[in-house]
Amino acid sequence: MWKTFLAVLLVAASASVIGNAGEALDVHFINVGAGDAILIDYGDWEALLDAGPGFAATNAALLAVLAEHVEDRIIELAILSHPHADHYGGFAAVFASYKVLQFWRSLDTTPDSSGPTYASFLSALMATGLTPRLLKRGDTVSPGQLEWSVLGPNVLKKTPADENDNDNSLVLLLTKGSVHFLFPGDIEDSGEAALLATDPPLGVLVLKVPHHGSHTSASVAFLDWAVPDVAVISTKYEEPPVLDTLRDMSVPVFLTSEVGSITISTDGSTWTATASTGVLAAMNTGATSPEGRLFLTVVPVSATGQGNTATLRALTLPGAACSITVYYGSGPSTAAGLGNKLADTTGSVSWSWKVGTRTAPGMHRIVVSVSLNGHAETQTAYFEVIDTGSPG
Repeated sequence: MWKTFLAVLLVAASASVIGNAGEALDVHFINVGAGDAILIDYGDWEALLDAGPGFAATNAALLAVLAEHVEDRIIELAILSHPHADHYGGFAAVFASYKVLQFWRSLDTTPDSSGPTYASFLSALMATGLTPRLLKRGDTVSPGQLEWSVLGPNVLKKTPADENDNDNSLVLLLTKGSVHFLFPGDIEDSGEAALLATDPPLGVLVLKVPHHGSHTSASVAFLDWAVPDVAVISTKYEEPPVLDTLRDMSVPVFLTSEVGSITISTDGSTWTATASTGVLAAMNTGATSPEGRLFLTVVPVSATGQGNTATLRALTLPGAACSITVYYGSGPSTAAGLGNKLADTTGSVSWSWKVGTRTAPGMHRIVVSVSLNGHAETQTAYFEVIDTGSPG
């Protein structure tokens, strides 16, 4: 089993970097809504895998992350997993602001559309003077002292001339030490089936869930092959179809739609996952099993308007007794839905409650506690109540 002990450090603080800049690998899954944009940051070397859909808001989010981490304004490597607008749309803005030294793309170069977004991307790419490198299965490259293995595509799936296929996405495996990142683009059934004939990497696997967690991807067979230790879904939806499957398999999963941009940092043997809300989780890959060790993962609660329903989700050991207390200015909430519960067979537990129309806007504290076999864990989280103009 690849599963290792998950120790949660949910705090409202920024994550510390593991080691110095030359030792830490930081992978930033940028919140660009329904699209992909991933910054791989290794000291002074950076790669950008996809660039989001290119809308004003998503470009702003993308460029903000780049501005924070690409101090020399040089991106050593840019990669397009496949020519769909939600992956290439933001590259024109990137090329306008940063010097890019290399460009990789899939063997499939037929765009999903020849409209203005693709024309802008292609014009900006040509202006860089770069000659794109077309990657195929079996290629192994090591830029920036990192090992990249290309797991797909091999034989391109045929589609109409004006239509690109998700199964032709680049499938990339990035390795540092015993920690691997699998970036499968938007592969669906055929692309996943092609991977099942290969050996999965040994060690810890961080999975970028293919195709934004849609119902056409991340099949049980694929997940059984990958056995991810943690999964990230880049999406604008709070409940993508694959979410229940991942939870049923007890895979810790983080959504950009819930917590914003997500950073996973590793020194090659341990990893931490963080978002703007603070540390989401940490894993010591030297441990072997969560059995007998009580832990608690609390997913940050999305901002909720007065009169609307808030939901908190947590992960712990199956059968653990779980309680929640939501504190407002007047004291603990008595809203329905906040009773004690037992974690289900996958260790999942959730509470939903209605925020009162007179609840004061602002940040409010939540305390979650779990206990099992004489052991107890408690975590504190916060959520924001938004003023919706209700009386009070």
